[in-house]
Amino acid sequence: MKAPADWIPLFVLLVGYPAESWEAGWQRPRPPLEEVFFEGEYGKPFKADPKVTEQMKAAKMIQAPAPLPWRKEEIKALARMFGLPE
Repeated sequence: MKAPADWIPLFVLLVGYPAESWEAGWQRPRPPLEEVFFEGEYGKPFKADPKVTEQMKAAKMIQAPAPLPWRKEEIKALARMFGLPE
């Protein structure tokens, strides 16, 4: 796949239930698709198809992008709940 030599394979398994909302939990602004995914090999950007993107949004397979307007208040409430500084 011609991945850079310094990339490390990683597997993560999260167990449990989140204290935060499912709509925004772990969300953050994402870089463009072409910067994250590659076609066949590293360095060859995967081009997004706008029609497919719209179909996925219509099917609710793509959620509203972060940050959601109420997210900062949710983070403050989580901090209070766990005794962390706001």
